Amino acid sequence: MISRVKDIFDERGIKQSHIVRKYGISATTMSAIYRGSIPTLQNAYIIAQELRLPIEEIWYDDITKYIKKTEPIKRDLSNEPIEVMDFEPRTFFALKKNNINTYSQLKSVDLKKLYRVGKGTIKDIEEKLEKWERENEYE
Repeated sequence: MISRVKDIFDERGIKQSHIVRKYGISATTMSAIYRGSIPTLQNAYIIAQELRLPIEEIWYDDITKYIKKTEPIKRDLSNEPIEVMDFEPRTFFALKKNNINTYSQLKSVDLKKLYRVGKGTIKDIEEKLEKWERENEYE
């Protein structure tokens, strides 16, 4: 966390003793805040009000360094069932006729060798597979 208290006080000619007397913050606490310590929320609010600045303009930090860095988890779609609402009805029934019930079965089959499957159905399946892979690559 970076504190601009010292810079702002120096720019504006404000003395620590002014805040100490006016608001009852201890001299030791005010000195620590002036030197860069992070104040309590109450003291930060008091100082921000006195300076007529938002707290985040006085004390700030790069929030991205606090974001937990983890690898995304790949979602296993291999056993997810194929549902009727995933495809056009003709495609769904063609898959059922060919005993294709899960995503892994669909991914591993040669679509051109399926029984009674036309070009439109193959295109529908390929588009759905591509969409699933994009949407479900990571949870």
